[in-house]
Amino acid sequence: MSKEKLHELVEALPENKVESAADFLGYLLTKEQSERILTVLQNVPEEEQMPDAEELDAIREAEEDIAAGKTRPYKEFKREASS
Repeated sequence: MSKEKLHELVEALPENKVESAADFLGYLLTKEQSERILTVLQNVPEEEQMPDAEELDAIREAEEDIAAGKTRPYKEFKREASS
């Protein structure tokens, strides 16, 4: 993409997107800022990270089991387990 094409895209932006575009371009130009963001993202505690593919598959499987009626309430399980 040429700078000329980029200028065309900027000119075509609606007014309510100009500030966001300026912020993003500033981000691209500021190496220090991008390095700080990368550092923050790399140091996110594991419990706050997005689930990986395996975890997403397990969630989908659990949701399917619930929809298919293959589960039961914990209270019922606990009552039977203590009998």
